[in-house]
Amino acid sequence: MSGINGNPPGVIWWSYVSGPSRLVSETANCLRAGKSVCLCATDSLPFREVFFLRVADALRESESNLLYGEVVETSEDPGKYLISCYKLDAGYRKTETPSSYLRKCRVLENRLLPVVAKGGAARSWMEFINAYKSTSAREGLFLLEIDGNPPKAPSKHLKVLDYRNFVTEYDSLLYAGLISNNSNITESRYITAVAESIFGGNAEGIAGFVGNYDITQSLADALPENTYSEYKLWNAQVQELFPIIVRRTHDLVKAWRLRIDEALAYTELRRKPFEKGLLNSHGDVVNTPDELEIGQLLKLMTTRRRDSCDNETAEYVLSIPDDEVREKVRLLWNMRNTIAHVKICTASDVVRLLRM
Repeated sequence: MSGINGNPPGVIWWSYVSGPSRLVSETANCLRAGKSVCLCATDSLPFREVFFLRVADALRESESNLLYGEVVETSEDPGKYLISCYKLDAGYRKTETPSSYLRKCRVLENRLLPVVAKGGAARSWMEFINAYKSTSAREGLFLLEIDGNPPKAPSKHLKVLDYRNFVTEYDSLLYAGLISNNSNITESRYITAVAESIFGGNAEGIAGFVGNYDITQSLADALPENTYSEYKLWNAQVQELFPIIVRRTHDLVKAWRLRIDEALAYTELRRKPFEKGLLNSHGDVVNTPDELEIGQLLKLMTTRRRDSCDNETAEYVLSIPDDEVREKVRLLWNMRNTIAHVKICTASDVVRLLRM
C-alpha cells in the first residue's frame, strides 16, 4: 500500500501528518543543540525505523559526517553492552566507568545511536546517557525510546519528549484520510472515522485497516478479536452516519415538499391518529416540512387517511409513488433508530446510505 506520491504508510505518517512531523523536527532540534533525546511512548512507536531515519536525515543537514547506527534493543547493562559491541573488552578496567572509557576510546563520536529500552532497562540507559555527558553530535548522541510516563527529574544531557504531547486524534484522522485508496469521499470519511475510533493513535493499526478493509465487509470479520469493539464502531457511526441521515432526510423533504405541505394540512384536521396533530420526538406539533424528522416522514407515508366519518381509506396521508424513495425513507428510519438505541448498523445498510 502506498499513498501520497507513492510513499509508504510510515513515510506519510512521519512526513505529511502535522503532529508526527513536528515531533521529528523537535527531536532533531534537541539533538542539534547537543542533547540526547528520551522519547516516551505509551505503546511502541509506530513505524519506528522510519522515525529514527527521518530524525537522522534532519540532523545530517547540520552534521554531514553523522553516522547512524542500527537500532539497539537490549535489556543488558548499557555500558557493558556498548563495550562488547565495539569489541573493547580487552582494554577495559573496572577501575574506570564504562561511560568514561567509551568517551576515551571515541567510538561513539559522530554517531547517533537509536535505542529502544523497555521496563527497567529504560532507567539504566538514562543513567548511562547522563553519565556519558555528551554535548554535541561530534561526541556522540543517543535517541532513546522508552515506554511509560516521562521521568520527573530534569537532566542537563537528556531532553525528554512525550509522544502524546505531539500526536492527537486529529492526526490519526488526517493520516487515515491520506492513505485511503477509496475514491468515494463519503465512504473514505466513514472508513477514516472507524479507523480512528478503533485504533486511536496506533498509526500502524490504522494503516493496516484502511489499506485492507472492504466497506461491504462486516467489521466483526475484518478485525482481530482483541481489536473489534462494538462501542468504538458505534461511536464512529454516531459521528459519521447520523449527520448523513439528517442530510438525506432534508434532501427528501426538499424534493417532495409540495406533497408534504398537503400532508401536513391533512394532519391539522385532527383525525386519527393525529388528534393532537403530527408530533415530533419531543412532543411538539410539526407545522412545516422543515421541522420533519425521519420518523414523522415515515409515519405520514404509512398512515391511511380517514374520511369525515372517521373511516379508513385506501389513500396514504403522504403518497409518494416512487418505490425507491420509499425504500430510502425506511432505510434512513431504520438506521436512525439503530444508532439511537446504541446498536451497530449493518455493513449492507452503511453501503446503501453512503452510496445514496
